[in-house]
Amino acid sequence: MNTTNTTASHCIELAQGSLRPNVAPEVMSAVQRSIEAWLATQQGFVRRTLCNLGGDRVMDIVEWRTREDAMRAMGELSQGPLMAEMATVFALDTFSIQHADVIVS
Repeated sequence: MNTTNTTASHCIELAQGSLRPNVAPEVMSAVQRSIEAWLATQQGFVRRTLCNLGGDRVMDIVEWRTREDAMRAMGELSQGPLMAEMATVFALDTFSIQHADVIVS
């Protein structure tokens, strides 16, 4: 483990939930491209990883420079058109979101 303190102010956003049933791979890919493009425009975005937890469950891990960056982006996302596109792939009502400040990286 790297114990340098270079990212100690970073914030990790963890979102866990379910995929919608029978989503075509090309739809999933298109939505993922839209999410990545939107994230790339957001202040403080560092990286994103989408993980399969088994079955239809996924965990989206997004790293931000600060908690404020994460919260601002979450507010913008909830008001924008990307949320409707995401709802075609993710069962949004199943998601829980947590934010954690990085202590050591």
